[in-house]
Order: sequence, then C-alpha cells, then structure tokens
Amino acid sequence: MKKNPLYLAQSVLLMSMLSACASPMVTSDRSGELRHKLTQLQNDPNLSPFAPEALADAERAVRKVEQPQVDEQTAKHLDFVAQTKLEIAEAKAREGYLLEQRKTMAKDTADARLASRTLEADIANQRLASSTVEADQANQRADRLAADLAALKAKPGPKGMVVTLGDVLFKSGQATLQDGLDGNLSKLYDFMVNNPQAKLLIVGHTDSQGMAQSNYALSEMRANAVMAYLQNRGIASDRMTANGMGESSPISSNESSAGRQQNRRVEVIIFNT
Repeated sequence: MKKNPLYLAQSVLLMSMLSACASPMVTSDRSGELRHKLTQLQNDPNLSPFAPEALADAERAVRKVEQPQVDEQTAKHLDFVAQTKLEIAEAKAREGYLLEQRKTMAKDTADARLASRTLEADIANQRLASSTVEADQANQRADRLAADLAALKAKPGPKGMVVTLGDVLFKSGQATLQDGLDGNLSKLYDFMVNNPQAKLLIVGHTDSQGMAQSNYALSEMRANAVMAYLQNRGIASDRMTANGMGESSPISSNESSAGRQQNRRVEVIIFNT
C-alpha cells in the first residue's frame, strides 16, 4: 500500500523530536560567575561609560552561556567566548578611563598657564618661565603617580584607586605575613613614600568557609598586619586605617574554590586627595 507523503514527513519530524529529547541539555557551571563579573563591570561608574558596545557584546555572550546547550563541548566554547568578551570590555573601559583622566590633567595645566599669563602681564616672561617649570613638575608627578599605580595594578573605585592583595601573603587561617612574599607590599610602601599626600584604607576579607565571627576576626587581623608592615617601615599611622569585613563582601561566588580564593583578600583603597 502506498503511504501518504505527508504521513512520512510527520513521522520523520516526530522521530527527530524524540531523538533530541533523549539527549539531556547541558548547563554551564560558570554562568553565575560570568554574570557576576559582567554585573560588576556594568555597575562600575568609572568604567561602564567608556565601553558600551563591548559591554553589549559581553552581555549577549553571557546570555548564551546561561542557556542550556545540547552538549558539553558547546557549553565550554560559549564559556570561553563570554570570558574573552568580558576581558575585552574591561580592557577597553580601562583604556577609555585613563585617556579621560589624561585629558583632564592636560586641560588643568593649560588653564593654569593661561591664568598666569593674564594676571601677570607686566612680568609675562618671568611668570611664563615659572609656570612652565611648574607645569613640567606637575606632569612629572602625574606620570610618576600613573607609573606607581600601574605597578600596583590599581583599579579605579568609588573612593579612589583599589589595590587587591591576594591571600598568598598569609598561611591558611593565619594573619602573620609570610617571609619573602612582600613584593606588592614593598611597591605599596614605595608608593606611599613617593606620594606623601596619599592616605590608605586597608580592608580584610575572607570567604564563607568557617564561622562568620572567626572570619571577621581573621580579616581584621590580616588588615592590621598589612598596616603594621607599613608602619614598621616608617609610614605614619595617621595616614592609614585598617578594618575587617569578614565574609560580608565577596567579589566572586563562594561555591567554587577559585571563587573562594578571590574572596580571600586584603583590599587597599588609596584615597583621592
């Protein structure tokens, strides 16, 4: 008996649907981490205005990661793409922020020079020479400040630049600085010497493992250890404040060991002065 072509097409479609349903969909275990990183970047008032297109690309990539996929290989590929898009967005945002800061400093220098020439017209040559020297010194200080912050890998924050010190400075569960691991602290000391107007807020953080009260005490002791290091090398105590936040301010998920390691940190906030 000859079968109806429509009946055959429907049978093939039904078999395809049943075959697809038989394979379980795969969901990425990094979707939460990637979404958290993207949200942080989108909510950063200092960075987000400078890379809107790159942020939009990252948003689309993260959304794909959050959707179930037909196999693990596809899910891992989308993870990699989203991570790359996030890194590109952050790099473009930081570049835009630094360019804007440089433009502002250049404008301030030009305004100072113009004001000096206008107010001191009768001794213009003398004042112009003096103003030029001061501008050169200001540019040297700005260049040195930018170099010092770059050496510390400082990132812009709401109150100032933020330097993150990982938990490698301390043994697990301890607040004593390990010998031979003070490279970043030495750079921080050099920064404080070169910039005597700078002040610090040193904040200790932990992951969510253990008791909250113990974590708070440990984070506070670690912050104090960093401050004591700088004091012992001659930085005045009235230029620094230390406190602990325990597990209350994570920057990543505590569900993975990598996320917990990021949360175990000491943040040094360099105040804008």
